[in-house]
Amino acid sequence: MTDDDSKSPADDEARRRARAESRRQQLEQQKRQQLRRQQQAAARPTGDSPSKTPVVPGEGVAKEKRPSKLRPRHVPDPRLASLETDETEPTLLESLKDESRRAVPAYLGSLVVHLVLLIALALIVFQQATTTTLDLEFGFTEATPELAEFELDGLDNSDSSPPPLYDPNVLTIEPPRPEVPPLTIRPDAPEANDPIESLTLRAALTGRSVDDRERMLQEMGGTPGTEEAVKQGLEWLKRNQQRDGLWRLTGPFSDGTNLENRSAATAMALLCFLAAGHTHQSGEYQDVVSRGLEALLERQQFDGDFYRVDGNQIEIPQHHLYTHAQGMIVVCEALAMTGDEALIEPATKAVQFAEEYQTPEGGWRYTLGVDADLSVTGWFVLGLQSAKMAGIEIKPETWEGIDRFLYRCEHEDRIRFVYKRNLEPSLAMTAEGVLCRQYLGWKEHEPRMRDAIDYMNGNPINFDSIDYYYWYYATQVMHNVEGDAWKQWNETMRVEIPKRQVTSGRERGSWDTEGDQHAMAGGGRLYSTCLMILTLEVYYRHLPIYRYRVE
Repeated sequence: MTDDDSKSPADDEARRRARAESRRQQLEQQKRQQLRRQQQAAARPTGDSPSKTPVVPGEGVAKEKRPSKLRPRHVPDPRLASLETDETEPTLLESLKDESRRAVPAYLGSLVVHLVLLIALALIVFQQATTTTLDLEFGFTEATPELAEFELDGLDNSDSSPPPLYDPNVLTIEPPRPEVPPLTIRPDAPEANDPIESLTLRAALTGRSVDDRERMLQEMGGTPGTEEAVKQGLEWLKRNQQRDGLWRLTGPFSDGTNLENRSAATAMALLCFLAAGHTHQSGEYQDVVSRGLEALLERQQFDGDFYRVDGNQIEIPQHHLYTHAQGMIVVCEALAMTGDEALIEPATKAVQFAEEYQTPEGGWRYTLGVDADLSVTGWFVLGLQSAKMAGIEIKPETWEGIDRFLYRCEHEDRIRFVYKRNLEPSLAMTAEGVLCRQYLGWKEHEPRMRDAIDYMNGNPINFDSIDYYYWYYATQVMHNVEGDAWKQWNETMRVEIPKRQVTSGRERGSWDTEGDQHAMAGGGRLYSTCLMILTLEVYYRHLPIYRYRVE
């Protein structure tokens, strides 16, 4: 017997975990080194440049007069360190715009070289007096489009209606979108269907436009009360955005958390604005979104990771991949809604990071590449679905892994779902698991889904037993199937959630944390408020999935 024959699966698993842990430690060391370099660069004198405005801890830099609405950040993005600047430091998106301008001559030069070679080869063929023929196959390789010019200034806000989400005049050129590869799922998984093409998927976001939002509200059972609650919630978020464009979990509002995660707080807040149709290019909250998106992009790491530990922040391992998944949803939704080419690279890197650290089980959890649970994995499913809407290619094996993991998380009754294998099922995990299955292909009349829906409708929204996380996912599941199940759920949801919103005082527009274990344990008021805003935006955030799915 050879040494290889004596290796057991347990040995393989131990080696795999050791490699993953080594990779994680290397990555964290690189990030710490990067942070030190950033801090040193920020503290280094800038010669003859004008003096900087003092930084107030937690508040970013004071606003300066600049030609762009995007404000400069105190910590420059290390990805742009090689770009030369004059008297003013460009913003991240402005730098991406300059990069695209420099890339154009290189592309034209490549085109000229190929044409010259083609002509030269043709002349050689014509001059040869031989019966041997030379067959040439010539073509241009398909290249990823470089980042196009991105403009935030000069938008005319005199019209009360923002421009349509897919206005062809927004971009200088129309970028080609990579095709979504066909999805190959386990042969023994009857619930797995072919994925929806990205252009069809993108139709899921059309309900966010001004006209369609009003129509979907009426059609799906929304009320003036639900929409007013959304408006007040967005106003609360606007008031609590920091001067540097980010949000906080810790405050300055009441019931903040003890541990800070500014990337996650910012991603959750931005999702609420995007869901109501407000982007960095249009909408009533355009400035709020553009500042927040700019700040979030600056926090993205070289490898695409959105989790970042600030100098005075305690690392929270449980937050890492939640944060990345939420950031991925934001950048992919913004790309899908606007077509802004400046977002292609950060969105693509975010997806690549997610795929690199998918575990052999098929899901994600706290440690990079090690272990998985349904709660974290569900956010990644939504992020990858948003990436498909934006036209970003997802590897078939990524979906295959998710399918395997969801199968492991099914309870023995094949109706409910569990957080991890061998644990007890819960309402929240059942709702999240069913929503993932809807995205991966469960048909509209799948018996297991219908049984799960009956189970959830037997446990409606009840503020005597608060579970914001469950309500957020269950509302999406019910909205997707429409019909009597949705009407039954919505009758309670559209009354109870607006009724419990804070209506006066400093926290007007938010939802209290008391009674919800996740909000009280670590999410805080921003967490509870964002989940309730997103729940009330369900009428138009996405079209019901079975309306646009290609069966």
